[in-house]
Amino acid sequence: PRKGICMGRDRHMQVELYPALVLVVVAGNDGKPVPQFSRRFFISKQSTLDQTLLMLAEKLSKPVERSRLWHRSKGEQWRLVPNPLLTMDEFLEGKGWDAGAFLLETMTEDSEWPRDRPVDTEAED
Repeated sequence: PRKGICMGRDRHMQVELYPALVLVVVAGNDGKPVPQFSRRFFISKQSTLDQTLLMLAEKLSKPVERSRLWHRSKGEQWRLVPNPLLTMDEFLEGKGWDAGAFLLETMTEDSEWPRDRPVDTEAED
């Protein structure tokens, strides 16, 4: 897959040959990943994390203003995505081939983040 992107101040078009392939999982009402709602997406390495959140929320029919992203690399715990202005390339530190997984979490109707609730004694995913 290729993606055309505009680069730099002069906005020259370039073709991105290897966009990041990421696994995206939706969080359930308890904040845990719901495996049956996982999908893979090609995301431009030049996209900011904010743009990535917008695109994923739209594709997965979630309200972007009430959603946030978590990331997990292989063998690690889920961590809230820190700076929304980082590009995917900066965030992944050039590891586009091993982009890990993103978790899309959406606020509850009570305006609470499910993953911020206290966890019970069971081990987290």
